[in-house]
Amino acid sequence: MRARRTLATTLARVSRRGLHGGPFGAAGAAGAVDEPPTEFFESIRALGGEHEPFAKWLHARVSADETKRGGRRNVHPAVTAARVPGMGVGLIARRPVRAGEIVLRIPREVHAPLSAPHALAAAKAKAPAFVDHAAKVAASMGAPELATHAALALHVLFELGDPRSEGFAYLATLPGLAGKASPSVPLLWTPTQVATLRGTPTHGRVLRRAKFVSDAHAALFPGGGGGVPLEKFAWALSSVLSRASSGDRMPYAFLPGVDLLNHGGVDANCELSAVKLANEGNEENRWGDVEVTCVADVAAGQQLTISYGDESDNCRLLRLYGFATRGNVHDKREIELRLTGDALDAWRSSRRWGPGIDAARRAILRLHGLPRLTGEFEHADAAGLDDGEVVGSNPGGAAVFRDPTLPRPETIDEKDEKDEESSRRRGVSGTEGGRGEGTDDAVRWRCVVAHPSKPFPTVARAADSSTPAAHAAHDAATVLAATHGVPPSVLLASLRVHLLTGFEPAGPDGGEPDPRSPISERNEAAARAVLGESAERALRGMNAALRPGRGVDDAAGFELDELNADRAGAIQKELKSGEDWCASVMNLRRGQEEILEELLRHSR
Repeated sequence: MRARRTLATTLARVSRRGLHGGPFGAAGAAGAVDEPPTEFFESIRALGGEHEPFAKWLHARVSADETKRGGRRNVHPAVTAARVPGMGVGLIARRPVRAGEIVLRIPREVHAPLSAPHALAAAKAKAPAFVDHAAKVAASMGAPELATHAALALHVLFELGDPRSEGFAYLATLPGLAGKASPSVPLLWTPTQVATLRGTPTHGRVLRRAKFVSDAHAALFPGGGGGVPLEKFAWALSSVLSRASSGDRMPYAFLPGVDLLNHGGVDANCELSAVKLANEGNEENRWGDVEVTCVADVAAGQQLTISYGDESDNCRLLRLYGFATRGNVHDKREIELRLTGDALDAWRSSRRWGPGIDAARRAILRLHGLPRLTGEFEHADAAGLDDGEVVGSNPGGAAVFRDPTLPRPETIDEKDEKDEESSRRRGVSGTEGGRGEGTDDAVRWRCVVAHPSKPFPTVARAADSSTPAAHAAHDAATVLAATHGVPPSVLLASLRVHLLTGFEPAGPDGGEPDPRSPISERNEAAARAVLGESAERALRGMNAALRPGRGVDDAAGFELDELNADRAGAIQKELKSGEDWCASVMNLRRGQEEILEELLRHSR
C-alpha cells in the first residue's frame, strides 16, 4: 500500500502542473510543432535533474517527426513518467489503455545516432586502427561481439565527454549502476557487496564477468588504459548490455523514452516492435521507427511494462539489469547430484548385467519424456547404444527459449556458460579434487531445477519409445534439465529410471515400470536419498558461505576464499541494510532457497 500511495502522489503532483506552462511553448528545434507539451514530456521534466534537458531534447525530436508526418502522434495521451518505488523511473497509464493501442513511437532519427552501427561507423572514420585492434582482441577472447559492444560503450563515453554532442542530454540520464540504489549491477559493486552473493551461482558468474571485463579492458587499452579508466569502461559496457536493445527484430541501439519501461516478466502488458527498412546492405539505415504496443488492457494508474526476456531468472536480471524480483517464476538452481551407496550400486548394475539395462533405461526415459542426467551411460560405447544416433529434434537452440520481444547482447553471458560447461567436462567438482564420474567413491551429475511456481508441461506416455515424438520429448526435457530447469517431480522420476537395476516389479499395465510413481522400495529410497543429500548440501553451503571460514560454492563448483569474523560481520550488516540493492540480493537468495526447499520436500 505504501508503494501505491507514493505512486498516486507522484501522478497527482504531475497532473496539478497541467499540460500548459511548461518549458515547451516552442519545441526548440527547426520544424518542430509549436504547441504545449504533452503530459508525457512534462512528467519527464518534473523528475528533475538531468531529466529536464532530456525532456526538452526528446520532445523536440518527437515533435519534429510528428510535423514531418502530418501531425501523427508518437505518444499516447495516457502515458506519463513517474518514479516507481524500488524500480527507478517507469511509465504509467494515467487513464485506461486498450490492448492493441500504440502507446509510444520512437522515430528512427532519435535512436539511429545512438546505435551500434552508427558508433562503429564513427569509430572507423576516426580510429580505424583501433577498430581492427578491437576485433582481434574480441576474437582472441572467444567473444567476437565484444568489439561491437565496446564500440557502442566507448561512443557513450565520448558523447558524455562533450555536452554539445548529439546524445548528451539523453545519455546523461543513464543510471550510475553502482552504489546502493536500484538499479545497481554487481559488476560495479564493492567487494563486500559482491560477497553477499556467496553461496549462490550468481557469485561465481559475477566474479568471472569482472575478470572478463578487466582482461578485455587491459587488452583493448594496453599500457595505461588509453585515457579510458576501467571503472568508466565497465559502467559504459554495463549500460550497453542493460539499456540497449538488439536482435533480429530490433535495432542494436539505445531507445530514449522506451528504456523507461520496466520489466513486467510474465505479466508484461506491452511489447516492442521495429519497422525493418529495405536497406539490407546498410546496417545503419536498416531500421525505422520503434513502437510500443499494449498486448493487454491497462487500467488507470497501472505501470506499462515489457519483458526483459521470457526466461530471465534472478541471476540474469541482477547481473544485467541491476535488480531481482521476489517469486520469479523463471528462477532456477543448478545442483550437483552425487551417487553413493545404494544409488551408486544401482547405477553401475549394468557393469554386472550388461548393456541391456542401459538400453531399457533410455527407452523408459523416452517413453515418458524424461531428461537424461548424464552425457554417457555406462555402456554408451556398446554397439547399437550410441546416443548420438538417436533420432529426433533438439530444441535447445537460443531461438526456442529466448524471448524475441527485446533481445539483449549476451556475448559475455555466453562466454561464462561456455567456461562453465568446459569446467564440467573436465570433471571440476567442489573440493573433491575434480574427481569425475569414473571414480570409485561417487558419481556426480549436474542439472538445473526450476522454481516451484513455474508450470511444466505434462508429457503423455508415448506409445513407442522409438518414435520421433518420443525422441523429441526426451531431447527437449534433457535440454531443459541443462538450461532452464525441470521441476523436482520430473527430476525424481528421471532418477528412478537411471537407478533401475532390472529386478524391479513390472508397471501397472504389466510392462515396464512407471517412473511417475515409486517403482520399488529400494529404488525409491536410493533416488530420494540422492535428491535429499543434494538439496541439504546446497542449503548448508548457502549458509556456510556467509559465515567465517572458507566455504564451498556448490552450484558453481569452486572453493570460496576464507572469511574472517570482521568480514563476515560486514557482509551480514550489508544484508540487513534494507537498501534497494540488498533487497534484490535477498530476493535472489530467497528464490534459490525456495527451489532447494521444494527439492528437499520431494526427497521425503
